[in-house]
Amino acid sequence: LRGIERARRTWRSEMFSAERAWAGCVGEAGGRFWAADTKVSDDSSHPFHGKVLDIGICAPIGCEVAEVAELAAQYHVHRMASLGRDMLREDMAHTEAVELGSWRNVDLSWVVMGFPGCGTTSVAWNL
Repeated sequence: LRGIERARRTWRSEMFSAERAWAGCVGEAGGRFWAADTKVSDDSSHPFHGKVLDIGICAPIGCEVAEVAELAAQYHVHRMASLGRDMLREDMAHTEAVELGSWRNVDLSWVVMGFPGCGTTSVAWNL
């Protein structure tokens, strides 16, 4: 039970942190806030095979998804190089970016929400 409580606190603090980052980016800086996931290498012999590196990016309002994805991939390649891990190249990484919003921008009267494997899909299918 302690592990579950710790996970809840971590998830909740990460959500509040993301909400503050979004508000700072959109409200104060006038940008667009993105989440980018970089999947590393399809080569199973590569030390980072299958790893997913994620990052939040505040980009200028005119940036498009491809530009943000490229920026995230470059960030991860250069970050690994700065740590002395020159084994990651841009051609070894596949990055996807998604623009994030705030719950304030969504008009919902109710929602079925849950964590993977906890029965949320079964509840939704039976409604």
